Amino acid sequence: MVYTSSAGCTSTSEQVIITGINSSTGPAFSVYPNPAGETVTIEFTTPPAPGTTISLLNPNGKQVRIHNCNAKSKYEIKTAGLSKGAYLLNI
Repeated sequence: MVYTSSAGCTSTSEQVIITGINSSTGPAFSVYPNPAGETVTIEFTTPPAPGTTISLLNPNGKQVRIHNCNAKSKYEIKTAGLSKGAYLLNI
């Protein structure tokens, strides 16, 4: 897309169209508190299947914590000692 201002200046930008979002077939869950303190709690509406893993990834994609699920509905992951910042949760 090219935009021209009233002063004659032009600007070019790309247009991104989102056509869909992949949805998960796994159980719904909540993560709290946000921001995390010493721990973060993951609470599922129905327990995940045994063998499900919860991984906490740093911004570079490195796994910094892992937890194996055992059919409980609530899990706590220790976040003490991690650098401040945004992390990804992979379930």
